[in-house]
Amino acid sequence: MILTVIIHTVLNQSLPCLQHAEHLDLLLQFQLTVNFVALVIAFVSALTKGETPLTVIQLLWVNLIMDALGALGMLTTLLLL
Repeated sequence: MILTVIIHTVLNQSLPCLQHAEHLDLLLQFQLTVNFVALVIAFVSALTKGETPLTVIQLLWVNLIMDALGALGMLTTLLLL
């Protein structure tokens, strides 16, 4: 909930023409959630095992795939409007 309020506030202040673009805040919420979870997993694993579960290149691939899925999700919401 707090994240959605922050995203709405940022969108409304920076881009007033996109006030009714719910798909953008869903995309941003998805991206922030995925990146936060990846960060937490890498950090906790580094603290407990002493090594990261994924290399830097693997994390970039995960980020690329999640970006593509988020973009596809936004595209489908735009096409269904």
